[in-house]
Formats: sequence, C-alpha cells, structure tokens
Amino acid sequence: MFVYSVVLKTREKNFLLRIICFCVIFTIFLTFMLMMRENNDDIFINDKYLDTKVNDINDIKRIAEFFDHKVMESTMYSEDITIPLHFNNTYMHYNDLQKSIGMDLSQYCGKNCKAYHFEAMKSDKDDKEIMTLIVYENRLIGGDISQKDFDGYMKSLADNDEP
Repeated sequence: MFVYSVVLKTREKNFLLRIICFCVIFTIFLTFMLMMRENNDDIFINDKYLDTKVNDINDIKRIAEFFDHKVMESTMYSEDITIPLHFNNTYMHYNDLQKSIGMDLSQYCGKNCKAYHFEAMKSDKDDKEIMTLIVYENRLIGGDISQKDFDGYMKSLADNDEP
C-alpha cells in the first residue's frame, strides 16, 4: 500500500482554487442554460408571440383565434396519443409542418400527449376545417389544419393560404 502526499505552494494552491471555482461556475451556468432551453415555450409566428399554455377550453379558443379560426365547441373531442420513438415517412412530413412554425415533435418522441380535434371556421370564410392541437404537459407542441374530406389537404397552423 502506497501513500502519496503532495505539498502545494501558495501559488499552486491559488491556481488550483481558481480552476475549481471556474469548474463550479461553469457547471452552474451550463445547468441554468439547459433548464432555460427545456422551459423555453416562446414561439413567434409572423412576429407575433404565441403563448403555448393549454389548461382549458379558453386556451384552446385563444390559440385557434391566434391562427385566425373560430372553434366550434360542440364538435370538440380529445384523444390520448403517443409520439412515436422513430418517425416513419408520414410522421417526418408531419413534423416538417411543425418545424415550419417553430415547433418540433422529435423532442417529444415516446411521450404521451393529448390531441384536441374540433371543427373551426376561418374568420373570413364559411368553410369549416378540422383543427388539431397536440398538447404535452399543458403546452402546445404541434397541430394542423385539415379538410374534412379523406383526400383533402393538411397544412400548418399558420398557413393562411389554400393549399
């Protein structure tokens, strides 16, 4: 059994102490940045801020109105969904819709979410569309607007043009 001791000079102690302090401060900074990244729910669409919290029907209406639609409450239903661990081609294209407005479902792979579906009318039209909002832990993480027809279009929440 060997015992080894080191006697440090004052200069070496100061240097070692500075390195330890730097490592502690850097670790705190890195932890803080990671926490901020995980909790950053700010989404700006067309230079307008969208608050992504979803606690009740009023938040759903607010989000629909943000995207220039009016919710038809009587048609609303929800379902539990799980974001797949691995995206197939369909999900990759669907996620491209999300990415076009600053959302990304790949961050939620394997997570259980709630999907809210309802008929919605665009403010300046009489046509009804289906709006879907995907919510994880009371935060909007994705969604789409689609036609009722099976072979109809699907577009991002922020897409105001006809496909």
